[in-house]
Amino acid sequence: MKSTQFYEDYGLFCNKLGQLPDSVAHQALQSGALPVKTVDVAELMTIWQNTPNTKLIIDVPTIGFVDLLYSLDTLAQFALPLSINGVVSDNHPYQPQIYAKDLLGNHLDLSEINKASAAAVLSTQASAGYTTLSSLQFIFARDFFKQDVNYADLVGKLELLLPLGLHEPYHLKVLVMNDDGELVKKQDHYLQSQLDVKCNDFILHHDQHAFEILLNAPAQAVERVHVNMSTDKGYYEQYFGLSYDALATVANSLVTENAAANFLPPQNGWNDFSNPLAVTALKNALVDGLANKSLPLIALSPMLHFDGDLDSIQKTFDQHDANVWQQRMGDLGAEHMLEQLESLFEPHYDFGGALPTA
Repeated sequence: MKSTQFYEDYGLFCNKLGQLPDSVAHQALQSGALPVKTVDVAELMTIWQNTPNTKLIIDVPTIGFVDLLYSLDTLAQFALPLSINGVVSDNHPYQPQIYAKDLLGNHLDLSEINKASAAAVLSTQASAGYTTLSSLQFIFARDFFKQDVNYADLVGKLELLLPLGLHEPYHLKVLVMNDDGELVKKQDHYLQSQLDVKCNDFILHHDQHAFEILLNAPAQAVERVHVNMSTDKGYYEQYFGLSYDALATVANSLVTENAAANFLPPQNGWNDFSNPLAVTALKNALVDGLANKSLPLIALSPMLHFDGDLDSIQKTFDQHDANVWQQRMGDLGAEHMLEQLESLFEPHYDFGGALPTA
């Protein structure tokens, strides 16, 4: 299984969305190459199990641009539950209810999203809002406790797979609510995604003049790589990738408020961007999607306009980002920027280069 397969299999438009994996898939995720986090929810589990007419809600924010009609990335850009109270889905997968919030916090019922098209699901909503999502909620009823415990050491815990491309603490909310919608108990967790990215292998090509670096983490999780070494032919140093902050600075100058307001076409009452708060929220999602490399720059290229000064932007970069910018952009003028920038806003799948020959 490739390293990002789980994000695809349990993504927004897949029939496993919200389900827990079986023990085989669960164990495959324990290698440390992906951001798996475990949080203590023992108090919530006790309250939920002992309080009739209650449900457990796992509220996970989206990162980047996640849209029911226009998403371009197949990987889940939100946290995925892996085990709850020691339970995975070895027998009959438990299907929770699935709700979401749009850009302005309007609630959407997505419980049929894995059975019907997104357009069909939208047509069943009580009122129209925005197709871009800010969070998802996985809702488990008390009959979940009929499931057999698979891992005794995970009883009282909630295990999740965090999204790739995370650059700030991830605000997870876990709630117990009664059937009248009243809050019984809530926990807030701020989770850091800190993968221990290592070089798995260093490959010299047959001519000994070029190399490749193989990393132990998915390309989407690697922002930057700095190669620094001496060879029998001389010293070699190379910088790969811009940081999230550098890409966000550039993206913020490329995506104007006007561009954001016109990015999503209105459809059957959805996506009315006459509200400036919705425009700002969409712009932030687009900038985040570009900066975490889940949204390709080419998707926005027809409406992008460079609204900044190249020199002033470069002054905000650290040494690594400044080196990469100079290597890739050189002295290009703004009129040629977009075509050169496209590759900077894509995940790096190949880290390598030419070595000194003399």
